[in-house]
Amino acid sequence: MVKIESPRLVFDPTTLNRSPMGTRTGVVYFEFDNNYFPSRNWTDLAPDFVFAWLHGLIRLASGQSVSEDVSFMDGPYVVKLTGLASDRCEICFLEDRPRAKIEHGRVVTSCKALLEDAVSVMAVVQQRCHQDGWEVNPKQVIAELTEARKLLWKANTDTDKIKS
Repeated sequence: MVKIESPRLVFDPTTLNRSPMGTRTGVVYFEFDNNYFPSRNWTDLAPDFVFAWLHGLIRLASGQSVSEDVSFMDGPYVVKLTGLASDRCEICFLEDRPRAKIEHGRVVTSCKALLEDAVSVMAVVQQRCHQDGWEVNPKQVIAELTEARKLLWKANTDTDKIKS
């Protein structure tokens, strides 16, 4: 069954850690309809996943793509985004095993709501990494955040025109 709601990307900045080799990990997962994907308190390469998620959403929202697969960095977990009509998209939460793809949930939601959430989470990741003196490819992150904010501004402007 497909639910219409807005999943939330959860990132816990207090769990962000950096290994001696420079690998940054932290808790990052999706919460939707009382479910968690890949699981509640999933630890992954949080800054890298959040950046990939934002990038996939930008490609979808800007019309550069009609479908994006964003993989968690650890494990066989994939979030498949598919653009639908009028600012809607479908998200399918998949476990991609060699013999089968196991679906853990599917939701239809607003691309704008997802993009707002991703911008918010990426800003927290960036702030936390900066606070700890860790580089997060600042030029690339700033460029993606700028592009996402332009898309959100355009979406808000288009919504205002429709209301008028």
